[in-house]
Amino acid sequence: MIFVIEATTNIMEQYKSKSFEDLLGINETNITKVFMRNGLNGHAVETTDKEKIKELVSFYKDRTYRKELKKRLGTGFVYFCDFYSEDLWFLRISENGKYKALIVLIIR
Repeated sequence: MIFVIEATTNIMEQYKSKSFEDLLGINETNITKVFMRNGLNGHAVETTDKEKIKELVSFYKDRTYRKELKKRLGTGFVYFCDFYSEDLWFLRISENGKYKALIVLIIR
């Protein structure tokens, strides 16, 4: 299942806003690995450190999310973060930079 979701701070939008916890679908303590790639230079990092994962999750918790009203053609990404529980990849968040939108893929 794939959803395209745009970050927003306005909760009075046509589509109901969701929290990051709603997107996760699991308890954040079950995240065992995060993989990130910089789309500008290709540099990649991966961590299984619980404190680093918690810090990254707190960054995304400060936002609300909603389904995108207008579909846009993708032209690349500034970065993406893949979230894993054990060896199961379940969530990707990608920022495209141009529209300041976060594109969220929920894999279930």
